[in-house]
Amino acid sequence: MSTSRVLDKIQKCMNLASSDNPAEAAAALRQAQKLMEKHNLTASDLSLHTVSEAEARGASRAKSLPAWVVFLRSTIGEVFGVQVMNRYQKLGGVWQNWAVFVGIGEKPQAAQYCYEVLFRQISADRNRYRKELHPRMAPRRKSRHCDLFCESWVQAVRSKVEAIAISEQDRDVIERFKEKTYGELEKAEWREQPPASSEQEIHAIRSGREAGKAAQLFRGVGTQPAPAQIHLEEGAL
Repeated sequence: MSTSRVLDKIQKCMNLASSDNPAEAAAALRQAQKLMEKHNLTASDLSLHTVSEAEARGASRAKSLPAWVVFLRSTIGEVFGVQVMNRYQKLGGVWQNWAVFVGIGEKPQAAQYCYEVLFRQISADRNRYRKELHPRMAPRRKSRHCDLFCESWVQAVRSKVEAIAISEQDRDVIERFKEKTYGELEKAEWREQPPASSEQEIHAIRSGREAGKAAQLFRGVGTQPAPAQIHLEEGAL
């Protein structure tokens, strides 16, 4: 039996150990202790087993991410109470990156889903906004306007959601999981845009804010979409 399956069995026993039935709880606790002794496992091993991770493909083919992508990922991390890492790999001479959400239980999978949904929405809004720009505008200026649009879009979404704080206990477990799984991590690189300096750039920010306010998140239940289980609040930038 694999270590993972043993830990699953121990976790089930620990869950039963909180039963209101004293005899059942005691028997479950004894079984958990026996399994841990037999397989030389510790409470630390059990706590690390509660940590999971989920990956979502990134947006950039450069190692340095646009600021709006970093903002979106950190927003999702705050909303779902998970930590976010960036994983890079060079494939065929081109950098690829993934967002890695790390947390307790199924939170990372929920964060991954939310990120992918919002990323599709912001990408569609970015493309629509780009088509509205003057056709003779220089490509670099178009990219800057689109990045300002996206940064404001994320800020509008962030103003509507309530963050879930990670407890110190969970944070410690997550950090130990990351250290054990990945070792020493590098600091992420990202490209920050300078402040808006023209009326056109201010218009990009306003357009992004309005588009972000209209952003919607749905979580599928069965075959019918249902509103995501996150608390929304009205807010202004």
